[in-house]
Amino acid sequence: LANLSVKDRVEDIPKLFFVNWGKAVVKAFSTDGWAWSAVSSLILALGGLLLFKFSNEEGMKRLTFYTGLLSLLWFGFSIYSAEKNFNHAVNDKHAVVFSATINAKSSPNEKGKDLFVIHEGLVVSVSDELNGWIRIKLSNGNVGWIPENTVVSI
Repeated sequence: LANLSVKDRVEDIPKLFFVNWGKAVVKAFSTDGWAWSAVSSLILALGGLLLFKFSNEEGMKRLTFYTGLLSLLWFGFSIYSAEKNFNHAVNDKHAVVFSATINAKSSPNEKGKDLFVIHEGLVVSVSDELNGWIRIKLSNGNVGWIPENTVVSI
């Protein structure tokens, strides 16, 4: 309902299907969930290594070797996913524009070239802050600088 009053209609940059799929997989668990998955898979890999070392049967050696290998791969993927989730939670900052109209600048000062215009109610991604200016990125890929006092962080 709130989005209906926003003047700016910013189209998202289309992403490849496997990028969306990868993000969905990473977001399937929380950071803590991925950490538990990593610990569990490491324990399973170490157990597989021990069974491989002390087993005398050919079939058992093969099973424990592949179990350990897959567990190590899952361990690496779990660590990667936990890091991605953590970075997303900590580093992704957003803000809502509260000034009626703002010209985004090419540099963090009034003398910068006007790049594009945004209006009240638009949600922007904040990527940097410098001397009372913030660097914003829109979902369509446009990047510019606006005064910090024209937005409210969410």
